Amino acid sequence: MDRKECAGRLDADPIDWFKARSDRYRSAINQALREYVGRRRDGS
Repeated sequence: MDRKECAGRLDADPIDWFKARSDRYRSAINQALREYVGRRRDGS
């Protein structure tokens, strides 16, 4: 799967929530975004 680097600013509280739950928080954020996009594509 192709990957792109993304530099931007996000609110601290969602990042802190992911960090508190996993050392692999970047992967968790990526998965959450993939699921969100998938639902939007499906019309949910």
